[in-house]
Amino acid sequence: MNGWRDIKIKEVSEYVTVGFVGSMADQYVEAGVPFLRSLNIQPFRLNYNDLKYIPESFHDSIKKSKLRPGDVAIVRTGYPGTACVIPANLSDANCSDLVILRPGPELNPHYIAAVFNSSFGQSLVGGNLVGAAQQHFNVTVAKELKLRLPLRAEQDKIAAVLVGLNELIANSQRRIALLESMAEEIYREWFVRMRFPGHGSSHFEKGLAAGWSSALLGQLIGEVKRPVKKGDLSSHARYVGLEHISRKSIALTMHSSPESVDSDKLAFTAGDILFSKIRPYLHKVALAHFDGICSTDTLVLKPKRADYREFALFTVFSETFIEIANTASKGTKMPRADWHFLKQLRISVPSDALLTRFGALTKPMLDEIATLIAVSESLTKQRDALLPRLISGKLRVDALDIQFPPSMQPPLEAAAQQAARNS
Repeated sequence: MNGWRDIKIKEVSEYVTVGFVGSMADQYVEAGVPFLRSLNIQPFRLNYNDLKYIPESFHDSIKKSKLRPGDVAIVRTGYPGTACVIPANLSDANCSDLVILRPGPELNPHYIAAVFNSSFGQSLVGGNLVGAAQQHFNVTVAKELKLRLPLRAEQDKIAAVLVGLNELIANSQRRIALLESMAEEIYREWFVRMRFPGHGSSHFEKGLAAGWSSALLGQLIGEVKRPVKKGDLSSHARYVGLEHISRKSIALTMHSSPESVDSDKLAFTAGDILFSKIRPYLHKVALAHFDGICSTDTLVLKPKRADYREFALFTVFSETFIEIANTASKGTKMPRADWHFLKQLRISVPSDALLTRFGALTKPMLDEIATLIAVSESLTKQRDALLPRLISGKLRVDALDIQFPPSMQPPLEAAAQQAARNS
């Protein structure tokens, strides 16, 4: 591998440091400087769910943990080694308890993030964790990690391939979020604000529009319990743990194999609604687009009529329902939603004609979300298959004419020449 050389991380970084470590309880504000935590760092991308903010004054007082575009943020605890590059649109940010790596001119940030996210990088980090009570990725250890590094020009091309795939994945995720938002907004407009088609000329009696009815939630959807013994689990089954259900998103974009499952589970089928019972305020509700198995701490809900599906989904996904589920939850340390109580809730049910019209608008959106999830999964598999071959040098791209994605700055000729002189 011509030009590849052994280096330590500290030799090709401007600096490697750690994010702010300390109590943050009184520092968060409604709006201010974005403050990243471990849960915001996912492989190759930032997760903006539950993003916190801090005042400008506190941001300036902890200069050491300031982030800038191009920095690599690496998780220390939980899923140590998980890395992403701070994007150009996040011009000012700070962080807590993350390893911050600022690459020097010889190091492409997207390349080094890919190394950390690879199976090789995860093994390397996992074998160098420190601590007894809670193992973590230590900054001192991070600086001393040894890698074989190609010339900057080849790093740039490897990064371009991976970033290109990541941008296609991100584009699918943005479209999913947009479709979710559109479908939810139609639900709110029609059934919360009551501005459904023809509302202006509708006759209301006792709070119900003509053709509407009052019913218990349990008359629209019911809980389905199909236990699956641990010993009967197929190795090809898709397992959805509570950690795989995203907060405030109906799209089920994550799952795993049942290899790590150590107890009996529940079966679900495509079209079922998965509702996390534990801590209902976390707002974890998703529509399954495949058959699989899930945690027994999941409510598997099935609409009792096909035309109830979309209306029922957004009803149990609504903020109002989540608040009720949380208020009526049982338990102190680990509150759980009580379906026996929730199914007794009385709700206003639109006319069959309006339900059909709502389904005609939103079902294609939900179907498109399922298609985009499948596209993202396929692209992710392609990326993950290429990743180890690219960073090991088994698949060379140095001679290829690769177009750089828009998000990547053009390779710096001076940096490439300097890297060549140092090799």
